[in-house]
Amino acid sequence: MVVIAVRMIENKIVEFKKERNSAFAAITRARRFLYISYPQNKTMPWMALEQKPSQFLKDLGLIWEEA
Repeated sequence: MVVIAVRMIENKIVEFKKERNSAFAAITRARRFLYISYPQNKTMPWMALEQKPSQFLKDLGLIWEEA
């Protein structure tokens, strides 16, 4: 069981790194302008959910955690 959990965590880390690299490539290829946004709220028929910004935006220093 522990081995499976460790592999799942390792796979998520690898996935995250691939996504981060893809985001970096997209950002560095922008020619003139780059608009980055995220929704503050996501409204579903059964409830409204507060959205959190992507970790990528935090890594780039574009947003920061509120104290």
